[in-house]
Amino acid sequence: MLAAKLRIPVYCNRLTQEATERQLETRFEGRHFVTGASFDLGDVTVETFSVPHDAQDPVGFLLRTRAGNVGFLTDLGHATKLVLERVRPAHLLVLEDPSLIDESVRLIQRDKINAEQAVHTVAERYATALAGVDAVIHLACISNDPSFELDPRLGKS
Repeated sequence: MLAAKLRIPVYCNRLTQEATERQLETRFEGRHFVTGASFDLGDVTVETFSVPHDAQDPVGFLLRTRAGNVGFLTDLGHATKLVLERVRPAHLLVLEDPSLIDESVRLIQRDKINAEQAVHTVAERYATALAGVDAVIHLACISNDPSFELDPRLGKS
């Protein structure tokens, strides 16, 4: 783990540190926060909140700065009311929600619509909650691209 090699502290909750150290068989310096609490890093206020996922005490973040706010929702199990409420102040949202892809694939297969229409339909559930967000970045890799779900040969190297 790079943080351990370079002796860089990692901000995380206790359960995440314990699970990571066990899985990676390494130790690192953790700067612990309690999920749901806020803390300051210089001029940035970091707000933490619980998100649905199968990891140990998974967390979403809202970074508040004088220049604007950035929300982070990665590997989101699904968007709950709490999650959407907590990122509402974001000007930029970094999002990875595999359920968007899964639901899009179901629409493509069931309703025989194209991928653009399916993603647009599914993304509408975020629209009201995130009306003030200026930009959304959706992180995706090969495993989250609906093209590979529809045609597995596209994912082979």
